[in-house]
Amino acid sequence: MKTEQLSHIELEFHEGASDKVYRAGIEEADGGFVVNFAFGRHGTTLNTGTKTTRPVPYDEAASIYEKLVRSKTAKGYKPVGGAQTGAGILRVPARCGHRQRHSVAGCVRAVRVGSRAYA
Repeated sequence: MKTEQLSHIELEFHEGASDKVYRAGIEEADGGFVVNFAFGRHGTTLNTGTKTTRPVPYDEAASIYEKLVRSKTAKGYKPVGGAQTGAGILRVPARCGHRQRHSVAGCVRAVRVGSRAYA
């Protein structure tokens, strides 16, 4: 299955002894789009999964992705890099230089950290 990352976000949760990370992304796959995620404690191997069992149209994948990000931020997760929001999928501002759709938080992170691939 050939995939291309379109939109992604990395969230963190720190409270007491908790030090968790949650990553989510929309990827192009087999003529449609899938929403994949990874989660776990910082510094450990992350558990992975998908919210879509088969490729779906982009609008449906975007809706699933946004709902997932809203759910995690409501539980206290915050976007890495201090961005205020990351659920909205928007066209990237021209100054960013990216030509693909991704979250505003993902763009802010890419600009701060450099062109680092979703991992």
